[in-house]
Amino acid sequence: VCVCVCCVCVCVCVCVCLCACLCACFQMQVLPLIHYTSSFIGVLFAYTLYVIISSFHCSVRGASFIVHGAAILNARFFKSSAVVPHVDEIHADPKWAGFTVILGTIGFFKQFTDGFVIKPWILKLMLGPFLFAEYALWAIVLNSH
Repeated sequence: VCVCVCCVCVCVCVCVCLCACLCACFQMQVLPLIHYTSSFIGVLFAYTLYVIISSFHCSVRGASFIVHGAAILNARFFKSSAVVPHVDEIHADPKWAGFTVILGTIGFFKQFTDGFVIKPWILKLMLGPFLFAEYALWAIVLNSH
């Protein structure tokens, strides 16, 4: 949020400086250009932040699911315990929490190096409705101005 506010402040300062420097005949052409360019940069920046935050959340959540499953398998087969540990007990254990952080970090950097895209075509097929909804929202946001 602070970064977005700083970007808006910088855009406003640039607009004010350009308006003061330009003569009146160029202001009518340049002001809409500055407005739409700064709006485009703001939307692009917000979308990039959305993709990064979503990627981080997905990687941490996926790592949490894997660690939870591994803890249950560990309790059932290696410790021969009939009692399945609760999720809070798993995440309270520093060993499992560390494993979650390591897996989440690996997942996030894998998504980062791939450019935040879905590589396998079968995943694109299964997630087709969600990808379509994302593209539709992207188009709505771009055409809202």
